[in-house]
Amino acid sequence: MIAARFTTGRGGRWGFWVRFALMAALGLSAVVGHGGRAWGETTGPNTTPPNADPRKTRVKVTIPTVDGKPVADAQKQLAAAKEEAVKATGKLDLVGGKLRAAWEAKPEVAAAIHAADAARIAYDTTSAPVLAGLESRADYKAAETAKDNAEKRVEAARSGETASSDSSVTPSASGTDSGGDSVAKAATDALVARNTLTQIRVDALASDPKTAAAKAKLTAAADKLNAMRAAFDESIKKDPAWASARKELDDAQAKVNADTAALAAASKKLAAEQAAVSAANALQKKYDQEYAVAHEPKKKY
Repeated sequence: MIAARFTTGRGGRWGFWVRFALMAALGLSAVVGHGGRAWGETTGPNTTPPNADPRKTRVKVTIPTVDGKPVADAQKQLAAAKEEAVKATGKLDLVGGKLRAAWEAKPEVAAAIHAADAARIAYDTTSAPVLAGLESRADYKAAETAKDNAEKRVEAARSGETASSDSSVTPSASGTDSGGDSVAKAATDALVARNTLTQIRVDALASDPKTAAAKAKLTAAADKLNAMRAAFDESIKKDPAWASARKELDDAQAKVNADTAALAAASKKLAAEQAAVSAANALQKKYDQEYAVAHEPKKKY
């Protein structure tokens, strides 16, 4: 609440005490001049208190205080919490890394990793000549050209221009061509063209016996290794050191979340205090201007 204080000239003693009692009952504040009368009011459009002469009354607005320390403290606390979270993350990674290294050193795991790597190399070796052979196929060349042209139309549509079927570019004020080729349609066409090209590659690889067999071995090896990794990831949760590090990270993150909320609350309170100060200053300016007008010297004609 912004309180306004009024000081007046001399007045009746009993009138002062009556007004002072009423002011106290309303919870308002006032400053009484020497031997004078006083009245208080909250902020409002009426700047002149009852029974006060505007020519002798000066209004003083109580400016609220602004305390930025809670925000500064909350910022420091949040920064410290984030630092602890980073440390906790590093500790968990370190513990997990040691456990993973020990797990990968096991003979059965090392063999599975080696088998997956070997299967990948075998597949890449057998698929390379198949993919290279596509470069001479007419359907593949046509699909590749269609993809390139579709992507050019996307860029042209995005820049407000239109690429024609022969890749020439014509300005368009509306950002679309005469056929209504919008950015969305151009992007859809490009996606279809890329998918067509990809499907040709997939079909060619699948139709080659050696490549298909290598692909099957790679899939089997990868599935086996992934299953082993999933089992390991589940097993480390029971490791005391990992569980302790995980809890430290969870607690640190919870602290970060709490401190983030505290900073938001402190910032909101500070903004409210600053807004109250601005309102009080604006009200004081208004009162000062009205007082100045009331006391402006009369022009003599």
